[in-house]
Amino acid sequence: MKFDELEIAALLTNRTIQSQVQQLKAQWAFRDLDDGDFFALLLLAPAIGLAMANGSISLYEELALNKKARHFSKGNYFLRKDPIMEGMSKFINNFAQFEQPSYELLARVMANALARYPEVALRPAQTEFDPPDFRAVLLNGPYVVVKMLGALFLNDEDLILQPRGISRTEYDKLVIIGQYLGLGNTEIFQAFCQTYTLP
Repeated sequence: MKFDELEIAALLTNRTIQSQVQQLKAQWAFRDLDDGDFFALLLLAPAIGLAMANGSISLYEELALNKKARHFSKGNYFLRKDPIMEGMSKFINNFAQFEQPSYELLARVMANALARYPEVALRPAQTEFDPPDFRAVLLNGPYVVVKMLGALFLNDEDLILQPRGISRTEYDKLVIIGQYLGLGNTEIFQAFCQTYTLP
């Protein structure tokens, strides 16, 4: 699952979010990126955080991040440098500094996107889910929530209901990021977490 450039632009139509994106872009000296490309870097933060949960990014994780970054790019960059790919290198190298503010901004984006669906998207989790239940929760969730979960956490070829293996360290990081995004105790995020299997 992924966001295309039109969906990224739609998320930036909120003036408060756009202003905060511009402030971070200036503060972190990413002035060579336009707002959409810089915001795409912020959208990569959860995937980068998961990739770095074990202390370093493996070759497979690097390839997956590169593929995700290219999907966010506007236009064709085969003949010239892709600004998001260029920016991602700096973003990863300084991730300890950029991680928390990125999650804080994404939490505001998430809250803004969910404002119309609080009774569905932010319903508190009551009990543990059985497998049929989590599928129903995800499939009945608002499109924007399911799309954001997929775009923020999954590789592009992954299906959101497809079971995936994950290490305990990565799973713990997933839960922490969910808390940062304001989703940790919600039914839909806990249902999403149950699509992962631990060794």
